[in-house]
Amino acid sequence: MKKIFLTLLFLTLTTALFAKTLATINGKINIDSSEVDGVFGSILIKQGIMPSSINMNDPQVINLKKSILENLIKRELLYLTAQNNAPKNLDSIAEEDFKKIKGNFKSEQEYNKYLAENGLNEQQIKENIKKNIILQNYVKKTSEKVKVTDKESREFYEKNKDSFKQQEEVRASHIIILFNKDRDEKKAETEINKIYNEIKKGLNFEEAAKKYSEDGSSQVGGDLGFFPRGKMVPEFEEVAFKMNKGEISKPFKSRFGYHILKVTDKKSEKQLSFEEVKQNIENILISEKTKALLDEVIEKNRMSAKIEYKN
Repeated sequence: MKKIFLTLLFLTLTTALFAKTLATINGKINIDSSEVDGVFGSILIKQGIMPSSINMNDPQVINLKKSILENLIKRELLYLTAQNNAPKNLDSIAEEDFKKIKGNFKSEQEYNKYLAENGLNEQQIKENIKKNIILQNYVKKTSEKVKVTDKESREFYEKNKDSFKQQEEVRASHIIILFNKDRDEKKAETEINKIYNEIKKGLNFEEAAKKYSEDGSSQVGGDLGFFPRGKMVPEFEEVAFKMNKGEISKPFKSRFGYHILKVTDKKSEKQLSFEEVKQNIENILISEKTKALLDEVIEKNRMSAKIEYKN
């Protein structure tokens, strides 16, 4: 259900002071540029990309924004039906959600500054919260009506058997010395070799990671958890997947810095049984059926709605 929420229920709370209306529904509902930009910006930030670094005239950016606009239109078309099925305790749920949002601000002054800078007031925020609750409630109710039979699940498993293979995975810990403006590659290499010699002399790897490693994993002794091929940089994977459990690598370089790696566990590739993935398959089918039902509602409302796109 998570994908459906992300696609249809994303509600940006930011309203630009000079927002441009991009589309209207039935002459009453406006979807403006600030909503599209809010969703677009959120997508970029989640990927670690600053919006200011993007060329807004890039065809891919333009197409992505068009897609976002269409999803926001779908959200509003779904809301036309969903609002007739609002939860009875909507006001109390919305008030609790509002308190949580407001509680994220350090002070009343910071909260009021946020409102002023974004041209918002509390009523707008609360209305957005209510709309989101109504939509989520409607999707949940629709999902609860969906039934998946054992036969459907087994057929899905047989047709997609290759998708239910446990990939070869390695669990590893590492120590990394980064390249930066104050330390070139040669200095980083010298530093990692010193650490490696300490480990060879008996320093516990996890303690060395906590003491020397320069990324967030240092807090947990360098543990990176399990990962399959394709998740780490090639230089890192090449070393990790050749090593045996318990083995510690010699220092090696990636584009981020110099590493020492310890393999703590390994999983071989294997075919997962139907019973092992049954619940996952049921969730996939419930999500697909729910989306199909929601799409029916959206298309039905689209047929009777007047949608106008603004240039």
